[in-house]
Amino acid sequence: MITIECECGEKYFADEQHIGGRIQCKKCHRLLPIQRSASPSNADFLDGLTESVIGAKEHSSGTIPPAANPPSSRVPRFVALIPLVILLLVLLFFNLSRRESPREAFTPPKSTLGAPEQDSVRRAGHAPGPVEHQIPLSGSPRSLNTSSKPVRAKTSRKEFRPHNPANDEPENPNVLPLGAAPFDYDVREGNSTLTVDNGTTADALVRVIRVSYPTESIRNFFIPANEKYTAEQIPAGSYMLRVAFGKDWNSDTRKFNYRQSFSETDKFVVTETTWNEPDPEGYIKHTEASQMSITLHKVPFGNFESHQITEEDFWR
Repeated sequence: MITIECECGEKYFADEQHIGGRIQCKKCHRLLPIQRSASPSNADFLDGLTESVIGAKEHSSGTIPPAANPPSSRVPRFVALIPLVILLLVLLFFNLSRRESPREAFTPPKSTLGAPEQDSVRRAGHAPGPVEHQIPLSGSPRSLNTSSKPVRAKTSRKEFRPHNPANDEPENPNVLPLGAAPFDYDVREGNSTLTVDNGTTADALVRVIRVSYPTESIRNFFIPANEKYTAEQIPAGSYMLRVAFGKDWNSDTRKFNYRQSFSETDKFVVTETTWNEPDPEGYIKHTEASQMSITLHKVPFGNFESHQITEEDFWR
């Protein structure tokens, strides 16, 4: 901003883009050249910032309106910032006082559990309060934690069994005898044998399925973990095995209570060949039957595959 002073005492202001032009004094009508001052003072520079900007219409006409006469006594500009500074100090003091004040006592939120879950917490030896994810803990129940951290309550096994994990298994699970048949069907019409080796850590219920239309289950037998069983009198045909693995056999539901999984093997063929050999007294009938052996666990260089199936497919 450039300041132009007339000899009559009037003062005008112009932007630097008007350097080289002239303005006419409104009082004495002299033409005043617009040129940069040699060393503008800081006071003049601050005074120029407070004045209004010249309008575009007046710039096009080449004349610049005179600025309003500044007041005789100017208030320092930093005085206007004093209320803002005081307000900031008050807010800062208020925030610091809140941080240094003692915190209020923690009041845990009301539990969203129903009545049965809260009763189980009281029986476990804990005071009623917020229970975080009803997950059973191993060992004895912990004492009440006086901190604001929620207490993990121990629930009984009857109330919570998430997928029957292995650590909830009974010490003496129910195991059927080797070769026991939980179901009634039992077809014995052939001369072949089928040996099934259960080298896993889980018990197994094996169903021998004859692949026909529709499929037919001809034999079922129970094999405890790390044992093998040989089924005799298997008729000739195409077969596959469907196996249910698990622990703790339930005779009422006829399924495992823990670690239950299901698999199905590839198809295999059982054959029988019969021929007659001449004899001085007539003919002797000979029969050559298959002797199949299948392992339910993986073995090196094995050539027999199995895959996981659902429980619905197992009973299909």
